[in-house]
Amino acid sequence: MPLLLLILSWIPLAALSGMFLTLYVQVSGAPVGAIATHLAVLAQAALFVLGLRLFLTAWLGTGRLVAVAGASVSVPAVMLLGLFYLATIVGLRTWNRVPSVEMMAAYVAHSPDLAQALGISLWMVLSLVVAVFVLSWWITYHQILRNDWAARWTPAVLSRKVAMLCGTASMSIAAILLAEFPYRDWGLESEPISLAAYPLRGAAIAQNHAMSQFRMAHLDALEANDKTRFKPATLAHRSNIVVIVVDALRADRMSLLGYSRPTTPLLEKFVQRSKRAIVANMVAVCSESSCGLKALAASRYLDRQPSAPFTLGEVLRRHGYRSHFVLSGDHANFYGLRSAYGEADSFFDGSLQTAYYLNDDQLVLHQLQNAAPWDGVPVYLQIHLMSAHPLGRRMPGFDRFGPSANYTRLVINPDTADEKSKQTASNYYDRGILQTDHFIHNILEVLEAKGYLKNTLVLVTGDHGEAMGEHGEYGHSRGVWEESLRVPLILIALGAAPTLDIKLPPVVSQVDIAPTLLRSLGITPPVLWEGQALQSQPSGRLVHFQQGNLLGVYDTRTPEKIYKHWRNVVTGEMFTFELRGDPHEREDVSSLISAARKSEWQAVIHERAAAAGNGPDENRW
Repeated sequence: MPLLLLILSWIPLAALSGMFLTLYVQVSGAPVGAIATHLAVLAQAALFVLGLRLFLTAWLGTGRLVAVAGASVSVPAVMLLGLFYLATIVGLRTWNRVPSVEMMAAYVAHSPDLAQALGISLWMVLSLVVAVFVLSWWITYHQILRNDWAARWTPAVLSRKVAMLCGTASMSIAAILLAEFPYRDWGLESEPISLAAYPLRGAAIAQNHAMSQFRMAHLDALEANDKTRFKPATLAHRSNIVVIVVDALRADRMSLLGYSRPTTPLLEKFVQRSKRAIVANMVAVCSESSCGLKALAASRYLDRQPSAPFTLGEVLRRHGYRSHFVLSGDHANFYGLRSAYGEADSFFDGSLQTAYYLNDDQLVLHQLQNAAPWDGVPVYLQIHLMSAHPLGRRMPGFDRFGPSANYTRLVINPDTADEKSKQTASNYYDRGILQTDHFIHNILEVLEAKGYLKNTLVLVTGDHGEAMGEHGEYGHSRGVWEESLRVPLILIALGAAPTLDIKLPPVVSQVDIAPTLLRSLGITPPVLWEGQALQSQPSGRLVHFQQGNLLGVYDTRTPEKIYKHWRNVVTGEMFTFELRGDPHEREDVSSLISAARKSEWQAVIHERAAAAGNGPDENRW
């Protein structure tokens, strides 16, 4: 009977874990083996709780006191696990990753601002959590009073002293096993608690873009060698470089690039006034931040991105530049994203301050307002803005374009979208770009007042795009449709900065940007960089992209045509579009492509598939 009561008492936890693991494997694509590994972690924690319950019952005896103690031990543990499960599923649905403990802690610290950004009531959420906790505690308390397995064992089966000894032994064994947890590489098996606690250990293989540790070690060794061998050049120009990256910024939603709504009026005026500007679009190497930012910084497609790349900022530091990063958002705790920026003279992001919500672009403006005036030493300054992102803070005063609503719920469950929610989501996104335009204008005004724009190249771009329901998806990190990959390329020469002799090719990639900026200064890029300087006017070529298991190429080698071909390397499903005639990707023309060309594309995709966990043997590299 006591054993049956023990089994029955754990049914709610088993049901909760079962539902979570089913969703986890389905949503993340994690191997089924992750289930057994996660259950092993839970078993260790459960062994500790069981031992504690047995010890408390033997020590306190039966009655209300032991029921209070039992409920106070069990309910918070299960509630905490349930909240972790919820955060994990939300993280997987929004950016396809298990949120790290540090990231969750950062957002909890900013929970009032986060709730405001999402358009939900924090008090309602807290009230719901408290209500669930109180109800669960009350049910558990009365269950222990009526049918407590520990009370049935003590003293009927075990004497109190033996029960206390067994409880202590169980807690000790569990503590030893849990103490070994940091030294187990369970993140490599996609175990969710391990990924949350130690995100960098699993990042190479268990996150969106799986890459074996052997391959990553090889890439890191090549990168270290490239850094050692790199020799600074004598600069033809010493212009400042200002890079403004806007998170989730689509090119086709900017009026500067032809969008019907006036979302970027201030930037349009600035471009017209500068008279030396290139305004176009380009394609991101992926549809999420980590790989997009690394491509911008170190000119590498996803499968050849090392963990610590030799970045544009580091190259410029070798040439006497100072490099500074002023970033809205949490870049310090986001899956090793900090390494994408390399060594710097200063690094500031939203997680390093408490005055503003970590995704509030006001923190960027405040930091720049407090910066010293330019002293003549060339500067590389990179700025990151979050106003266009659904988690960014929205300011009053940007209420154009009609009713709007945060669309995060559509990111999590796009099947719930109706015509009204589609329109309010679109309005919300456009308002975010209008707010972005405001911040870019104010940032450039501050930099101009402090002298930083006297001899400067300014780049405005995005790390990736943002789906707004065009192909049944919202947000980013999942698809490779044009709305997820197309970002702006706005390059402006100010003051004494050199005029950019650029003729844009049919498709520009993020990997082309860093070589282009270096060429404008007379610097030869590092050997391992893959992009082509736009001054060299690259013509027909293949441009690579990837998101998870979706890998593809843009092929511009056929005159007057741009083919975009991609394949799901897990399911084998493939698509081909001719973008000049079908920019919205509505007609799959795979059947019209010759077998020889499709075979060539597939061979290229296979060759570049190492970051999908399906690539060629690492020994080939």
